[in-house]
Amino acid sequence: HQLGIERNELEKQTPRLDEIPFDSRYKFMMTLNKFDDDHNIIYLKGAPEKVLLFSNYIYTEDKHHKELTPAKREKFVKTYEEMSKQGLRVLALGYKKVSSKAKIISDDRMRDYIEELGSSEKSEEDDLTKQTMPDIYTNFVLVGLVGIKDPVRENVKETMDITRKAGISSVIITGDNKYTAKVIAEEVGFKLDDKNILEGEDLETISETDLKEKVKDIKLYARVTPEQKLK
Repeated sequence: HQLGIERNELEKQTPRLDEIPFDSRYKFMMTLNKFDDDHNIIYLKGAPEKVLLFSNYIYTEDKHHKELTPAKREKFVKTYEEMSKQGLRVLALGYKKVSSKAKIISDDRMRDYIEELGSSEKSEEDDLTKQTMPDIYTNFVLVGLVGIKDPVRENVKETMDITRKAGISSVIITGDNKYTAKVIAEEVGFKLDDKNILEGEDLETISETDLKEKVKDIKLYARVTPEQKLK
């Protein structure tokens, strides 16, 4: 609204035809919207590493797109990490135009694929993943990053101090990436080194024996899915 854009008007101009809702397991969502007589458009938002995986192009200032080269990918990751280290929750945004005949993006084939995505942590540079992707997940135009600051509530740090003095050992388990989570944890009084942080992809593969040995040192679990929390 502050930008002079009204959601109701946008929804009339480009009505939503279908969607893949956000799920913490695969960390992105898509919507399929009407664009013009010849095209519909898929909007994508989610964790930067997921949006980067689906993108082959990058949006430019002249409103065109160029190839997303390895150098541009590296710059994108660096920017994303720098934003996260400021305690921002970071989302990446992308889009691609498709034929006006495309009316569905949430069929069974797509659902099977995103279930597979959610159960494994593949690198954005994994060529095999790229080759086996359904077409719907390729050739997106990476638009940019959005940083969201979610301030810690005023009484949280005080509460953490009280529990610490009472001899209670607390840990943080979050879906945020490790950089954002570390900043927020330190804001509420945690003192963290690398050995105190375990990411979801490592939690997924670590044996029960090794986890039992490490768990006493782990104070922050980052990029964790609901299923991993049960471990």
